[in-house]
Formats: sequence, C-alpha cells, structure tokens
Amino acid sequence: MGQYGLHRGGVMDAFNKPDREEWSPIPNCKSYIKNYKDYEIGVIARQKEDGTWLIISCWYRKLY
Repeated sequence: MGQYGLHRGGVMDAFNKPDREEWSPIPNCKSYIKNYKDYEIGVIARQKEDGTWLIISCWYRKLY
C-alpha cells in the first residue's frame, strides 16, 4: 500500500464494494477491482479456512 501511496480506506472500499471480481492468477485468490474517474484500485485476496480474509496484494492503475 505504501509503495503506491494507497490508503486503507481506498483498499477496503475496493475489497468490500468492488465494481468487478475475477479470479486471480494466484491460486485460490480473487481480484476485487474498484473503478474511479481516471484510475482503479485492485485487491487480491483469499479466504482462509477459519473464514477470515487475507489480502495478498493491492495495486493502483491509471486509466487512459
């Protein structure tokens, strides 16, 4: 998060209220993507056996 200058609120918004979900290239993980005006935030996460979620990665991408 720090590398991309992302704040927890934006990452959690993408995870909790994504505009789209898709399977990640990482096994057993899904990508949660939130679109904004000129950028999108993505979160790659998986659900653990105990029901909690583990965020593996997050990213920021400008839309052109």
